[in-house]
Amino acid sequence: MLVVAAFANFSITSSESTANVVFIFLITGRIMMKYYDRILVAADSSEQCRPILERACTFIQREGLHQKGTQLSLLQVLEHVPSSVPSDIVPPEGMDGIAWMEQYARTRLSRLAEQSELLDTEVLVVEGSPKEEIVLAAKRQHADLIVMGTHERHGLHRLHSSTTDSVVHNAPCDVLIVHTSCEVEKGGEYSALG
Repeated sequence: MLVVAAFANFSITSSESTANVVFIFLITGRIMMKYYDRILVAADSSEQCRPILERACTFIQREGLHQKGTQLSLLQVLEHVPSSVPSDIVPPEGMDGIAWMEQYARTRLSRLAEQSELLDTEVLVVEGSPKEEIVLAAKRQHADLIVMGTHERHGLHRLHSSTTDSVVHNAPCDVLIVHTSCEVEKGGEYSALG
């Protein structure tokens, strides 16, 4: 429920007296949410994408946007291939590391997209700087909302803060920031994802 209060206080002076006049206005009602046509969910890892996608799905369902044909794009930006990666994502012999990481990320995001049960979901995996690629993807996708996460794990708070800050200031649309450290650390299940 939206509650807006306005207060006005002024004096009226005539030759004989001064009177203080006070007006108080109170307006109540429901906040009208902006209708979002295209939502871009951006994450720096598949693990981080899950809680961000969960929040986006909850928002879409709560606002009834899934019934209005809202399109969802999942974006993961690959900065580089880490020197030490878990054994289940080591590229097969003879396969380029970046190509393998793109394929791996695309597969993981596709599974999340299927679990979200939102029909119109596109998976995007790009290489580059997250600060730049998230904003570019929002422009290419004509997104009117970016949903992205921020967390303070492993001493990366400054890096993620600068990415978040850069996207917020350069995005062509609204940006919803999801604090993900709690959800990622729990590793729990999410209601909108299977």
